[in-house]
Amino acid sequence: RGRGAPGSASARIAVPSSLVGAVIGKGGETIKRLSAETGARIEVAKDAPTTAVERSIFLSGSPESVEKARGLIEAVVRERGSGNR
Repeated sequence: RGRGAPGSASARIAVPSSLVGAVIGKGGETIKRLSAETGARIEVAKDAPTTAVERSIFLSGSPESVEKARGLIEAVVRERGSGNR
């Protein structure tokens, strides 16, 4: 899975459950684009209870790709979370 490989990084971002759909996108297109753009592996935790307020998103890859992915995901969350629908 590449976790812990030399020169690799991983991170976890907590995203409000109501905005996870915006990060994934229709048919997964947004998350696939973010992954392709940044080179990072992006996985949304699937085992969160339906009552969870937040869902975890796990990022792994090179330190640069993980940082870039984190920034793009945070931008999506900010954009959608501010009420601009």
